[in-house]
Amino acid sequence: MSKSHPLWLLLPAMVLISALYLLPNLLNFALAFTDWNTFRPGLNFVGTSNFLDQGRELTDALQRTFVFAIASTVLMNVIALCFALALERPGPFANFFASVLFLPILISPLAAGYTFRALFGNNGPVNGTLSFFFGAQAHVEWLGSQTTSMAAVIVCHCWRFYALHMLVYLAALRAVPRELLDSARIDGAGPWWLFRSVKIPLISPAITFNVSIVFIASLSAFDTILAMTKGGPARGTEVLNIYVWRQFSTGALGYSTAISLVLVLAIIFTGLPLIAFLRRREVDA
Repeated sequence: MSKSHPLWLLLPAMVLISALYLLPNLLNFALAFTDWNTFRPGLNFVGTSNFLDQGRELTDALQRTFVFAIASTVLMNVIALCFALALERPGPFANFFASVLFLPILISPLAAGYTFRALFGNNGPVNGTLSFFFGAQAHVEWLGSQTTSMAAVIVCHCWRFYALHMLVYLAALRAVPRELLDSARIDGAGPWWLFRSVKIPLISPAITFNVSIVFIASLSAFDTILAMTKGGPARGTEVLNIYVWRQFSTGALGYSTAISLVLVLAIIFTGLPLIAFLRRREVDA
């Protein structure tokens, strides 16, 4: 291959990708099978013991991760689709509110987490609103209970990212042929039948994209949960990434690396079947 060949232009990018992405990931796989620890020198190969010695804490963290991911996927897609349906008809009003609703995505995850921690505080606006409507002082410990704290971090996560997926749904809905909708209305189709039998099948690729992206991203959630609860109370919101961070902070680097590989495997063995199922559903629709 001559030096003037266009593929030589890829060389700088490939060097950077190899040095900053491929090599660290290969080392990550290798170090997961060692007893790497900041409190003792040297590395020793321990085989699969880092994976086999993980107990109930990892199982609970994995369970909480899937609860968080499934709930976030359902809630975020429902909210995004509802807003997209409300703004389906293009116009100045719809474009303005779409721009306003997009603002949360511009806020950093940590800032969003700290903001929602204040909102759900004991003397925060959420309890203040409940006190106003019910006429009695509300003292709900939103971040002091395992159940309500998980709900609070899910709400924060969905608020942070729903607008991005709303735009995907909005683009798909506006691409539906108006002639098809008008013909269905002339035939007597109501709003629900139009939504269920016409719009949903035609926006199936957007549903596949949004559900897959939200689910995979929610499995690896970290920063908003760290800012709001740091995995508490009583590890009620300790998802896998928070568990990895906690183990890493204790100096158990090899062990925490092994746990991060568990998360990678969880994403692969759940995300890929989900995408395949949704793609088949597109064909059936």
